[in-house]
Amino acid sequence: MQPRHMRRMARWLIEGGIAAAVTLALTGVLAGTRPHAVEAQSARTFSGSFGGSGTFSNSTCTWRTTYSGTVTLTLTFGASGVTGTARHRGSYQDVLTNGPAECGGDFNAFDEAVAVSGTAQALTWGFGHGNAGRVAVTGSLIGNAIVGRGVTTDPEYSGSAVIPFTAPEVGAPSPPAPAPTSTPTAAPTSVPTTVPTAVRTAAPTASAAAPAAPSAGANAAPSGTPNANAPVGVAPALPTVPTVPPPKDAGSTATVKRELCQAISGDAGVWQMIEDHVGEWTSDEMPSSVLAACVAQYRAQPWTGDGQLDTLKDDKGTQQGNGQPPADNPPVKATLETLTPLFLRPGEKVPATVPAGGAPLGKGDAIITKGEPATVRFSDGSRIDLGPKTALIAADPEKKSLIQMRGRMFMDIKSRNWVIRVPDPRGMVSVSVRGTQFSTEVIEGGSVKVEVNEGTVEVTSAGKTVAVSAGSAIIVQPGQAPPTPKSAGGTPLALYGGIAAAVLALIAAGVFLMRRRGRA
Repeated sequence: MQPRHMRRMARWLIEGGIAAAVTLALTGVLAGTRPHAVEAQSARTFSGSFGGSGTFSNSTCTWRTTYSGTVTLTLTFGASGVTGTARHRGSYQDVLTNGPAECGGDFNAFDEAVAVSGTAQALTWGFGHGNAGRVAVTGSLIGNAIVGRGVTTDPEYSGSAVIPFTAPEVGAPSPPAPAPTSTPTAAPTSVPTTVPTAVRTAAPTASAAAPAAPSAGANAAPSGTPNANAPVGVAPALPTVPTVPPPKDAGSTATVKRELCQAISGDAGVWQMIEDHVGEWTSDEMPSSVLAACVAQYRAQPWTGDGQLDTLKDDKGTQQGNGQPPADNPPVKATLETLTPLFLRPGEKVPATVPAGGAPLGKGDAIITKGEPATVRFSDGSRIDLGPKTALIAADPEKKSLIQMRGRMFMDIKSRNWVIRVPDPRGMVSVSVRGTQFSTEVIEGGSVKVEVNEGTVEVTSAGKTVAVSAGSAIIVQPGQAPPTPKSAGGTPLALYGGIAAAVLALIAAGVFLMRRRGRA
């Protein structure tokens, strides 16, 4: 064969190979990223009520702030997401619960209309509250209703308020009520009765009709200038929040299995903390009604121990009973280093303040991040980074037992026999660790995603345990056995990219061989 013919053939092979490789790679991209077609719809209207309360305080005064009112949403659901507006109309009242009379109280009405964005399962909006406060609202479409919560915080005061809301679609049929249950109900509390999470609403406006009150300086009520003549005493009655169906695939939460509650914790302090702040834990996957039922079961017939710790085994496979970690696994000390998260402690209804040097994390303490991450360090060198919107209960940090209620955590673990449990009404998912780097995340629908960077972890659900090694990931449905782990990088794009690289390598080898033959 003449050299010029060989060069022409090599050029054809290279051009054709590159075209094939590009086609394969693009096919992988399109296969992995093609969005599901969502037909655009006309605007839909949702309207309902909200009601909730929270505690705010400064160095001298403490107020209980109660909210009530209505919310109306006009939303358009399209292929690129959801757009629309939300209008909150109602009132809030500050009632002095601790401190001198000059701390005062206040009563204000508000009417706020703001833009809504996001997806049907992750709607967000917000607005200002008082002088420096903020109301952050989240919600999702469940059946024919928008269900969510608003969380009010104010940098000038300690504390927060959580306000649930349910807004059924105007003109849609009423959702069926949940089946009755024989499960003991919780003692009278302000626990919302809706299945999903609460909504904190309301940016207040000053009441023009309220007469001026003596200035109290730093002791002003969180809603604005103190008003000694403002209505105080009994807060306005909260509206009844209509019930809605549970989230899709979540199953019925009317009956809560005692085994689920026992697997969460057997410590009185943990249940006291959950009861005191039940509104902070609620989510679409773990509604407050489930936690309230667990609290009621514990109050009616307490149990001891920790179901997950009772089944821990040491490296030789010897079971360690009575909730004790293996003998060669010494306890650790934990410190919360970040100042911004909500820090809750058993028996303390007002969130604790994290000092500049960090706060020791004790048995039953809890951390809830809002818009910023947080870091917890341990005396053995381990570290846990909590992502935004994550909730963690330190069931027993010395014994390396943690409960992840929601959100995402990245863990760099330096010692053995850690257990991270993720409760769900359908069943408990637990992750056992012996020195590794990995992350756990509660994703949409309540599934638990575990990704491992180094080492190996064991994931247990529905009585079955699966080992997940470095470079692998697994998504577990609560109440179901874990599937076979998959490569964390095993996406269509990576697959086709590998094929394309192999094709190019073969082409290059062929051209090299043809050139050698031509020279010969």
